[in-house]
Amino acid sequence: MLLLLAVLLLLEVLLLPLTLQADLRHQGSTKVRVMLKYAFLRHTWPSANQSPGEKRLHRGSKLFTALRESAEARRFFLRHIHLDRLDALLLLRAGDAAATSLLTGSLRGLLCCIPQLHRRHIRIRVQPDFFRPHSTIQLHCIIRLTLGTLLLTILRLLAFRLRQKARTAYGTSHW
Repeated sequence: MLLLLAVLLLLEVLLLPLTLQADLRHQGSTKVRVMLKYAFLRHTWPSANQSPGEKRLHRGSKLFTALRESAEARRFFLRHIHLDRLDALLLLRAGDAAATSLLTGSLRGLLCCIPQLHRRHIRIRVQPDFFRPHSTIQLHCIIRLTLGTLLLTILRLLAFRLRQKARTAYGTSHW
């Protein structure tokens, strides 16, 4: 009976929704704020202004590189995350008014290719901005997933890494 309760508690913890909210604003410098909500826990990571030339090292860069390399894990992860909301405002500025207008019109045409199924969650506005010296992007995104999805994705990435090491150990890395 105790084992059954432990298994049910573990399933509940792994299946509770985890919500990531990201707000990005780029206007000469970049401001990013990330909020994580899980059950009753909430955490916010604000970032200071980051100039365009400044590079920062991220602790998760190896994980993102592995996710980019492993098509199987990437497909699994993308199938199991849910986009609740994506609001974007792009104020475009190209070299001159004609280029700005052409670029704005082209991007608006591409936005029409978004399937109707996804349009209720995605709202992207593209507008020309002739008076600022650079383009501006404002982005608000909410993604929902579960800890179980993260755990299974990490296990798939580990399996991918082990298969890669086995191939290079036996000299079959040319395949």
